[in-house]
Amino acid sequence: MNKIGNTYYTYNTIAAMPLAEYKWLVKNKYFLSPDKKHYGGFLCEWKQDKFLVTGIILDKNENEIGRKEIVNVTPSFGEYYIGAKAKWNDANTFTLISNYENIIWRLIINENNSISIKIEKLDER
Repeated sequence: MNKIGNTYYTYNTIAAMPLAEYKWLVKNKYFLSPDKKHYGGFLCEWKQDKFLVTGIILDKNENEIGRKEIVNVTPSFGEYYIGAKAKWNDANTFTLISNYENIIWRLIINENNSISIKIEKLDER
């Protein structure tokens, strides 16, 4: 194969490959609740066509109680969530804080162990 043929072969081979998709937990871990009954985590997924953040709540035995998608944006906005912070506010409220958008998402564990979401815009002062 000549130089031009090698270039086309390489280009076509790379173009046929799926782009990398990345998944990670915020701070690379699940956080234990203050009452030690739950774990919470936020799974980030950077895909070709979208960026997702899903809140996940586990029981103390690490069985999943529920998950809720809280962010679904174009991939170019994914970088805004790389430095996000996660924390438990109390035994039933797990929070994700975006550094760039001044938005917080709260996952709330209800009495029947269902999960609800509350989204708040922080005041810019």
